[in-house]
Amino acid sequence: MKTRPNTNQNANSNSNSSGSGFSSCLQGVPIFQHLTEEELKQVQKIAKSKKFTKGAHVYQAGEETDKLFVVNSGQIKISRITEKGDEQVMRVLGPGDFMGELSLFSQLPMNDFAEATENTVVCMLEGSGLKDIMKDNPTIAFKILEELSNRLENVDKRVEEIRHQSTKWRLAQTLLSLSKGEKTFRLPISKGMLASQMGMNNATLSRNLSYFEELGLISQNGQREITIHDHDGLREIE
Repeated sequence: MKTRPNTNQNANSNSNSSGSGFSSCLQGVPIFQHLTEEELKQVQKIAKSKKFTKGAHVYQAGEETDKLFVVNSGQIKISRITEKGDEQVMRVLGPGDFMGELSLFSQLPMNDFAEATENTVVCMLEGSGLKDIMKDNPTIAFKILEELSNRLENVDKRVEEIRHQSTKWRLAQTLLSLSKGEKTFRLPISKGMLASQMGMNNATLSRNLSYFEELGLISQNGQREITIHDHDGLREIE
């Protein structure tokens, strides 16, 4: 099985526990949106900021941590290594998203890799302090568990789709979802990450995109811009 090189040395840290940067970081996270200003200040006291350059890991599989990581700016790729040694992108996180929630409720090491796909700033919340805050604000814990449940459900759904649905169907459904009903939209991540997230390789993704173009369903404009000419036609792909 392939292992990842340790790229944490590429991370530049800048720790602080207060300031408008932390306020905006925490206020952008759904689990903290219900807090009062005073309660938010308590959370800010246990938060530290760290900068990660593109390609650096926030954490790697096998590491033990008791922190909740919140993306302040930039983008984080969450992935795992399959039994065949291939990278499987699980999800891609942007500002306001969080990760590492499982470590708050278990002693298990991390089971995935969190890598910055561009220069990124992450707010790290110390676990024991956050648990103390959750005792007075159990809604935070409920919302974290709700998000964890949603992510597990999405993983199960993706596994079933990879097992039983064609790559063309998976791509068609993904394009429809990303378009949000619009005719032209921009892919939020690279085609390489998109392919991995759907359980296919780059060659298969390119071949299927070209096939959709030949059918007149879509057109590609540059690396990331997609125009859907026939939404109903994509829905009929099997």
